[in-house]
Amino acid sequence: MTAQEKIKTLLEGCGLPFREVKVYGSQVTVECWCRDAATKWAVVVGKFARVKGVMESTVYTKESEGRGGMIRDTCKVWRVYGTNW
Repeated sequence: MTAQEKIKTLLEGCGLPFREVKVYGSQVTVECWCRDAATKWAVVVGKFARVKGVMESTVYTKESEGRGGMIRDTCKVWRVYGTNW
């Protein structure tokens, strides 16, 4: 198990709500459904990395069936970015 996998497992088990946790290289990205959860994640990530920001973003959820497959559903998420640099 690599250091990134260990950090990801540790973050996923901390009990805060999230949509997706990504750890790659020296960077951490946590995607949340609401601003309050992202703010809490910023505190947690700030314990071991420098938080670069909490940003609102839009992600594609899935392709809509019955609409020809060209229209995709989206939802709003909040992302927390952290790095060791």
